[in-house]
Amino acid sequence: MTDQQPPTLVSDQDAPTLLAVRRPTMSLFVDRSTQQWVVLDLEGRFWTLPHTGHAWQHRQPFQPTEDTVLEIVPGHYKPFLGVPL
Repeated sequence: MTDQQPPTLVSDQDAPTLLAVRRPTMSLFVDRSTQQWVVLDLEGRFWTLPHTGHAWQHRQPFQPTEDTVLEIVPGHYKPFLGVPL
């Protein structure tokens, strides 16, 4: 019978820690039922954006319904619509 030593536990206290910090951002959608841009802001409110220049400045409140079909749009479209990053 041989004596076995327990495994050595290595502490990673000195190992560098990488943290991913996510900033809250606005979400951009398109409503497929109306072909309208829709933004969800940081406070949880929905807005529709008109098909004009400076769309964010002319946004209107939006209330989703059962017929609303929101599809997420990549964030790189936000600057084209004037949506704050």
